[in-house]
Amino acid sequence: MSKTWKKCLETLKDTVPIGQFSVWIKPLIAQEKNGTLTILAPNNSAVKYLKKNLKQKIKDAITQHNKNLKVLIGTTIQLQVKKQHTTPLLSDYTFDNLVLGNANQIAYGAIQQIAENLESSPYNPCIIYGDSGLGKTHLMQAAGHLTQEKNIKTKVIYVPLMDFVRNITTSLRHNTIEDIKSYYQSADLLLVDDIHLIAGKEKSQEEFFHIFNFLFNTKKQIIFTCDQSPKNIKSLEGRLKTRFSQGLNLLLKPPELEMRAAILLKKAHNKKINIEQVGS
Repeated sequence: MSKTWKKCLETLKDTVPIGQFSVWIKPLIAQEKNGTLTILAPNNSAVKYLKKNLKQKIKDAITQHNKNLKVLIGTTIQLQVKKQHTTPLLSDYTFDNLVLGNANQIAYGAIQQIAENLESSPYNPCIIYGDSGLGKTHLMQAAGHLTQEKNIKTKVIYVPLMDFVRNITTSLRHNTIEDIKSYYQSADLLLVDDIHLIAGKEKSQEEFFHIFNFLFNTKKQIIFTCDQSPKNIKSLEGRLKTRFSQGLNLLLKPPELEMRAAILLKKAHNKKINIEQVGS
């Protein structure tokens, strides 16, 4: 618990009626970091009540013990979303570890350009498509790594499509859909793997449409991977097909012989891969 908040609780016991303190103040979770005290309530209803009825008393108590703290009020749901539904980028999926060849050189150049010029990229959305195993996820995640290297404050969210669908389904069941949408809409760079799997999932398509529009209209970058050209995805809403096709669509082709040899050689030199030499 935040040391400042611990002191605030003692103050609030004396300034807030015991019933309000027990029901609304005591269950709160407080996190103090980088000059900000974030107060987390169990749900949106609690946040609304606090902001309407107790916000000033909470602020007064905090100011009494640390007048320099910035105060934010949110929900533990938002915290749970971040912890449970964020898939980290794979450390090996960088541009440095990518083998270049005729099959991926154009896509490599375009994705690297996007990552280096995130705020002014003209390629939005960008979709990397092609058969399985051609390095689509590697390229997409490399953009995430490079973006964060250039600016550590850039918020990169990577999510496999089926994790997104589970997110939407769970949030609808628990009436927390706005929290989930707000989380994805907070991205500076949204990376979605296997977007074709959203086909036929009507509610997920509807919510994704709103997330997409928000990010696009606020000039945030979106990169997808797909197993085919977006215009060929069956059971995909027309409005999504239109939006997916309006950006940059990059086709990855199977690697040529020289590129396949280079990939094998690179893997052979990877210390994480144990290749035992077989003798006669």
